Amino acid sequence: MTFKRPFWFLIFSSLGFLLLGFVCWMTGNPDFKHQSAFKDCFNTASLVLILLGDISLLASMASCSRGWSPVARFGTFVLVGVLLSILCFVIMFLEYGVLNFGDSDLPPYQPDTPFERAFDFFWFVVTVGAGVFWSGVILYGVVLLSRLFRRRMA
Repeated sequence: MTFKRPFWFLIFSSLGFLLLGFVCWMTGNPDFKHQSAFKDCFNTASLVLILLGDISLLASMASCSRGWSPVARFGTFVLVGVLLSILCFVIMFLEYGVLNFGDSDLPPYQPDTPFERAFDFFWFVVTVGAGVFWSGVILYGVVLLSRLFRRRMA
């Protein structure tokens, strides 16, 4: 199987968007007591970059599976959505059950460590990715069903 340039471009753009989103997330989430417009701009930029990274990852999967049957493509998207959802729950269990990151939310408030913020970023990327993939699965399922009904009606 040979991949064409757009596939690699989508993979590298996805990784680039996620890396830029990580930098914005870490810059925009310092534990200061006051809110500033600078912090809000970085938070918003990180969310947009994460969403763009997840969407380009979905597009690269669609580009890679171009020659597959519709059922195989649908099954692959469902499998990736299930794996991302399970990974989301595992990360939350590790964060609050094992590593006790939620303890800093009680008085006296301690600032989050950079490791905790990076862990939160990873959880957020996986959660948004799972949402994007499930949205794609639902949309693709509706398209497949409408094609099936259209063929049956004709």
